[in-house]
Amino acid sequence: PTVASAQRDSRYTREASKHIGLAMTRSDEAQRKQMYETALTHLREGMERDGDNAKVWLLAGSVFAALGDMVEADRAFVKAVQMHPAYAEEIAGEREQAWIDAFNNGVDLMDQQRYDDAIRLMEGAQLIYNQRPEALMNLGALYANRGETDKALKAFENANEASRGPLFEKLDEEQKGAWVRMRDMAKLNIAQI
Repeated sequence: PTVASAQRDSRYTREASKHIGLAMTRSDEAQRKQMYETALTHLREGMERDGDNAKVWLLAGSVFAALGDMVEADRAFVKAVQMHPAYAEEIAGEREQAWIDAFNNGVDLMDQQRYDDAIRLMEGAQLIYNQRPEALMNLGALYANRGETDKALKAFENANEASRGPLFEKLDEEQKGAWVRMRDMAKLNIAQI
């Protein structure tokens, strides 16, 4: 499709956008989820009947992420960028926000000692956005506590790598210091494993 047709508004995107907007105004989690699911119903129809429309996939990625389905969010975002590369920057922001939400919810679950659920959210955070080390550090610790040393080692190695990635240079000095400390901790954990 041409660029113009690859990113057009359609009845599917308009209806979905309306419900996404309504979801964002809801403070009640159940109501918010219901609005996102209604948006997803319109987007699924759009995927089927207007599948060459990148905007359908962009919105679907956002809705899947809001619903916590990072696998489907990732697939939708990849497809949107393939169809309309100009979405890449916007999607990078969407991915990072989804990471933040999943990470924070995962930390809450760790505090509640719901470790299996925390692992699921941290893994989802990494899938949707792999430029940060924090979720990897938590995953490494969670895997190590479960005796999954191979997974723990890989998580710490990836955390070490992420702490040196392109995002590092964009951080302020305090954040850089925190990432350097994480890098040192990841190296220590790797050595211990």
